[in-house]
Amino acid sequence: MGRKSTLSATKVQVTSKKTKKDALTTAVQEVAFSVKQYFERKKKNEDNRPSAKVIHEVVLSVGRLTRNEVFKATQRLMNGNVQEFELIQDLHDVEKEEWIRFLLDN
Repeated sequence: MGRKSTLSATKVQVTSKKTKKDALTTAVQEVAFSVKQYFERKKKNEDNRPSAKVIHEVVLSVGRLTRNEVFKATQRLMNGNVQEFELIQDLHDVEKEEWIRFLLDN
């Protein structure tokens, strides 16, 4: 009788360890999947980003900005929101200048 209870206690321990391993495996798989999704989204966003050269050319096309303002605006737009750059790109020159000055002031 004592042997049976030892065997069932061992079975419970093995089952308990297996359950813990399964839970850990599932958690690791979920983390790996999340990390993979994150990098896929990041790559997709980077692919849609305009190049620094394109951003610089658009900012430079605004004639009444100082060289320093051109550099600051270019850097700000390179690190900023793609939609914001697309908006600026589509504006008329006067509005483009106003928007860039707004960015630089805030």
